[in-house]
Amino acid sequence: MLLEIVACVTIAVIALLVKLSWWRQRCSRLIPTKKLSFFNPLADVLEYDGFEFSGKKYAVHLGLMKAIGKRSNKFRKYPLVCAWITYIPFVLIHKSEAVKDLLQTKKVIEKSWMYYFFQAIVGTGLFTCDSIQWKDRRKLFAPCFQSNMLKGYLTVFNEHSLKFVKDLMKETEKEFTYVDVPISLSTLDIVCECVMGVKLSELENKGAQYVQSLHRYVPVTDEVIQERKRRYLNGEKGDDSSKYKSLLEVLLKLHIEDQALDEEGVRQEVDTFIIAGHDTAATSIKWALYLIGHHPEVQEKIHQEVDSVFEGDADRPLSVDDLNDLKYLDCVLKECNRIYPSVPVIARQMAEETKICGYTLPKGASAVVITYFLHRDEDVFPDPEKFDPERFSPENRVNIPEFAYIPFAAGSRNCIGRWFGEMEVKTMVCHILRNFSVHSVDSRDKMLPIMNITLQSTQPFRIRFRPRHNNNSK
Repeated sequence: MLLEIVACVTIAVIALLVKLSWWRQRCSRLIPTKKLSFFNPLADVLEYDGFEFSGKKYAVHLGLMKAIGKRSNKFRKYPLVCAWITYIPFVLIHKSEAVKDLLQTKKVIEKSWMYYFFQAIVGTGLFTCDSIQWKDRRKLFAPCFQSNMLKGYLTVFNEHSLKFVKDLMKETEKEFTYVDVPISLSTLDIVCECVMGVKLSELENKGAQYVQSLHRYVPVTDEVIQERKRRYLNGEKGDDSSKYKSLLEVLLKLHIEDQALDEEGVRQEVDTFIIAGHDTAATSIKWALYLIGHHPEVQEKIHQEVDSVFEGDADRPLSVDDLNDLKYLDCVLKECNRIYPSVPVIARQMAEETKICGYTLPKGASAVVITYFLHRDEDVFPDPEKFDPERFSPENRVNIPEFAYIPFAAGSRNCIGRWFGEMEVKTMVCHILRNFSVHSVDSRDKMLPIMNITLQSTQPFRIRFRPRHNNNSK
């Protein structure tokens, strides 16, 4: 009896493997990929050649980056290429025309199953929810990021940027400053005030705990939500004359008055916007300062521009007009986002069989855009490792194809907080460079990028700050 059971199980397993192998071979005929062995599901895994990083911190991350880059370069004449982890297909999209097909088709609006890992942190918020829930919530939240709301947030951006500058003044005698945690705390303070209407100082310094561990922050958001809900129910709905409304005020109205969102939905969206909003901005600012700190000629042009716009006043808060006038800084930040995009991966799952640039992607396959490599397409960005802000000058940016540069994703499920993030980063970097000259301590061959939720570095960011105005008494 036992032998019969073992035999049946063995036959079933073999049949399943044969079916999966047949399906893999079929997919491989539809999508460009390396030649696959019918009975060797580990062929692509064994091609992993990142063992040179063995023993190093982030060895797996570095090896993965190298393997993806090698596969993309090998098949660069195609708009996409398939890589396999056993029987799981990952279609790597590395040409703008394929990215356009992927992100514009109405068939593909499900995020890949890879995003499910983030649900353990933020639940099913706008960033991770399915397409049905996403459509409803996107419509609800769109007014939160209209221009009038964003103008109100600029007050918060200025306040915390000036505070950050004041703190940096204490660092100018040092050989260098580790900026990872200070920048993360500053962007966290900004996003907490804009999202929840509270400062981190009101939360008993729990911000530092949050930077160390996301999970410790959940009780804090619950506490704030309950307190704000109590005030809302008691008729304390905030001052209508205030320059801005926090996102939580809008969410509570949707929850209490419109009944369009339950309490768990409120918490999930608050967590989503705080986690996604602060980390992406912090990442962009760190990489921007790092690149600017390596290019004094670029930094000099920025200093000339900010001195012209602000007429030498290092303290005046930025206005919306100022942000629009900082055109060269805008080019610099775009080039920083090209070389080191804060969100390195965009993934979509095929809800049904889908054509991308004439190739058939099977239902269930994940299409992955590695923006880090997309932004290094030599056909679009010659000498892609060169830091050249002029790529984004008005006369040159018209030559960049649509979807070749997508630091905030694109298509229907693009980043709803894009303009919020861009304004925040530009405001903070502007305040820093109005007051300091920056120099990056470590060379680019030491600061190797690794793909995480955001694009991090193998080494902490070490920046040297020197005051531009000796009589500044901040």
